[in-house]
Amino acid sequence: MTLIEQSEFSVPDVALGVSDVAGTIKAKFEEISRYMAASVSLRSPKLKMREMLIDACQASSEPNWDGYGALPVDCATYSQADHFLRALPRNIPLPEISADPDGQIAVDWRISPKKALAVSIGANQITFAAILGSGKVHGSDDLGNEIPTLVLQLLGQVAK
Repeated sequence: MTLIEQSEFSVPDVALGVSDVAGTIKAKFEEISRYMAASVSLRSPKLKMREMLIDACQASSEPNWDGYGALPVDCATYSQADHFLRALPRNIPLPEISADPDGQIAVDWRISPKKALAVSIGANQITFAAILGSGKVHGSDDLGNEIPTLVLQLLGQVAK
């Protein structure tokens, strides 16, 4: 599986200019772009989540990646996980993102021992479990074009 990283920041096409001023402007845009891409505080949380997803997929792209027979993450699962992360509300805390040995992507919010949401994303299905105080909720659903309402509600409760 080949994954292509994309940056939120791009340098305007000032290559058409031939003057010294155009060269200076282009160099400044490149410098600002590098600074913004390197700064965790200025990068969007969605970009950070995408980078975490790419890292997890690259680390688990071969069969037996964990030495215990783990399945690789396939392109369909990567695509579903990427779609899920892009659909999340902007105001949520960053989750932990990793690969599961069954070839699915795990997206976890562990706020405290009594406040957590774990989501496992496969090619066609989402499985979830939440701890909210003394209550526990779990389930699974087909993963279509939208995040299931219950998962969004649980995330809202965990994140507040």
